[in-house]
Amino acid sequence: MPITCVTAFYNIGRDDVDGRSVSEYKAWLYRMLVTVRDPFVVYLDKSLGWKSEILALRGDIDVVETVLNEIPMWKHRDTIANILADPKFRSTLRHPRDITNLLPEYCTVQYSKFGWLEAAIARNPFGTSHFAWLDAGSSRFYDTRRTYISRPGVADTFYIEVNSSRNRLGTFHPDSYIGTCECILHGTMWVMTPRAFIVVRDEVMRIFHDEMIGRRRIDNEQIALVLAYPMVKDSVTLIDSRGSHGTSFINTLFAQT
Repeated sequence: MPITCVTAFYNIGRDDVDGRSVSEYKAWLYRMLVTVRDPFVVYLDKSLGWKSEILALRGDIDVVETVLNEIPMWKHRDTIANILADPKFRSTLRHPRDITNLLPEYCTVQYSKFGWLEAAIARNPFGTSHFAWLDAGSSRFYDTRRTYISRPGVADTFYIEVNSSRNRLGTFHPDSYIGTCECILHGTMWVMTPRAFIVVRDEVMRIFHDEMIGRRRIDNEQIALVLAYPMVKDSVTLIDSRGSHGTSFINTLFAQT
């Protein structure tokens, strides 16, 4: 049985911050939708006008259009902006020029992944038992000369990619880790069952609300995942990146066709 892949793309103006243009993301997104052959739910910025083009790519794509201020975590956008403008918080940042610390819409979108997954799991338009998150730009991390489909027998867990700092998991404290932008668990690709998703989502959201927003600080969802790991590790399976972000993950959970 296939899995339901979930992705999203919204124009948050990042090309003015880090040079990644909407046209680049469009190419990456379309390439992913063509090369990963499992069905997709795509949450899409209505202002882009891409819906008909995406639906023409394949028959098993479900497109949900909204405007930017309707995304799941938009209600926190102004709070995040105020935190990022706070000189006291900015003085603690390890990488103040990282997009996480420059564009409030970025973290708003990153944490909305959990809301989009929750909605896709609740609707389950393709009737699958497993779900995946794939960033809109995921195709730049794997060999797109091939096509892929999920492997059978995927376990009841939350699969996530880990880098070479794996042995440091469980050693981080919110007070010293938030504001570092130090990625150890990646947010690019996840595969999960609904049960495992709920476990991870609940702890990530607790960290977001209690350790970040509640204490006037912020960092991206990959930081929250690392802080959540000690509490959710029984529901998580780590996939080593082996120095090649994305490639090991897709080759472990997806078969080339």
